[in-house]
Amino acid sequence: MNNVCPSCGAVYSVSPAHVGRRISCKKCSVPLVVTEAGIELVEGSPFEGFFEAARESTTTPASGTPPVATKAPSGEQPLPPTPTATREATEIRRGGGNSLVDFLLFRSMIVPYLIQILFWLGVAVCVLTGILTMLSAFVVEGRSKVVPVLTGLAWLIAGPVGVRIYCELLMVLFRIYDTLRDIRDRLDKADK
Repeated sequence: MNNVCPSCGAVYSVSPAHVGRRISCKKCSVPLVVTEAGIELVEGSPFEGFFEAARESTTTPASGTPPVATKAPSGEQPLPPTPTATREATEIRRGGGNSLVDFLLFRSMIVPYLIQILFWLGVAVCVLTGILTMLSAFVVEGRSKVVPVLTGLAWLIAGPVGVRIYCELLMVLFRIYDTLRDIRDRLDKADK
C-alpha cells in the first residue's frame, strides 16, 4: 500500500481500515484520500496528475530509481519524510533535477546568487569605509576626532544592516516570481 504523499513525500501509516478516508497532508496541506492502492490526491484537486507526470520524468540522480519510502511503525503517527523523498519531491515541484537544463531554459535564476555576492561586497565596502573614516580622524590634524569616529562606527554597524535589507528586498522579488510560477504550473495542470 502506497503511504507517501504525492506532493511532498511525507510518509504516513495507512492500512486497509483507512480506505475511503479523506485527509489533508500535515506537511503541505494537499487534500488526500486513502484508496485500496494507498494515499492518492483527491479527484478534482488542482494537483491531480501533476506529481505523477513529474515523477515519471524525474529520477534520483544517484541511483536512477525513485527513493523507497520508510514504513511507519504500527502506531498511527506519520513518520517524517526521508531526505531522499524530500529531495525528490522538491525536484518534482521545481520541474526536474537537471540544473544545467533549468539554467539554459531560464527556469532557474542566477540573480539570487549574484545578490548574495553583492551582499558580501557591500558588507566589505561598509566595513572598509568605516575603518578608513575612523582612521582619518587620527591622520588629519586640526579636525575634531569625534565626528569621524562616530561616522566610522555608523558605517560599521548600520552599513551591513542596510545592505542586508536591500538584498533581502531584492530576494523577495525573486521568491514571488518562483511562487507565481509554481501556482501557474499547478493551474495549467488542473486545466488539462
